[in-house]
Amino acid sequence: MALGFIGIIIFLVLLSYVIREAVEQGVFNALKNMINGKKMILIMKDKKTQHIAEFFPKLLTLSFP
Repeated sequence: MALGFIGIIIFLVLLSYVIREAVEQGVFNALKNMINGKKMILIMKDKKTQHIAEFFPKLLTLSFP
């Protein structure tokens, strides 16, 4: 019974570590994409190109450095 309890604790610690890493990576990528997208939206004044910039920020950052 003690080994099962220790195993559950180890499993939960590892699971929390994996979840924390995944969340940090996701938040970092989302912020990076948002910042890149906002830079391109500021450059482009037309409504149609703003709409494109919101959905394809990486494409536009490659096209317009």
